[in-house]
Amino acid sequence: MRTIRIIIGSILIFAFSNCSFNNRDANRYITKFEQHKDTFEALVALLTAQHIKGGYPINENELPQQIQDLLQKLDISEVNLNNTHCQGLLDYEFTTSWSNKATVYFSKGKCNGEQTVKGSHEIVSEMIEVWGLGDEWIMWIDRDPI
Repeated sequence: MRTIRIIIGSILIFAFSNCSFNNRDANRYITKFEQHKDTFEALVALLTAQHIKGGYPINENELPQQIQDLLQKLDISEVNLNNTHCQGLLDYEFTTSWSNKATVYFSKGKCNGEQTVKGSHEIVSEMIEVWGLGDEWIMWIDRDPI
């Protein structure tokens, strides 16, 4: 009976350790972003040229093919242009499909302030962490399974 408990306990520990998000995962996503930063910048430039109003849902299928191709290349599942507290400035937010352990977002905005400083790291809540990537970019991770 004790052996069965040890085996079941070991299986549970292994299963949950593979499901949790860790700093190694974050570093991998930061590296991947840096490898594709030029493509992210091009995407922001193309979206800016579309003069899309912030705060409204974006149907990616209605965007020009060039933008759709970049979204697919970067494995982006959702795009949001959010209004900010800075008058007239938008925050470009990209939800990636890079992880099955957490939701990985990249955001570019002039109003993000100190959060965008390259190398900065902030634990916002039990489930949300933010990393500064420089040049007005942040990566934030939401580990909430919902």
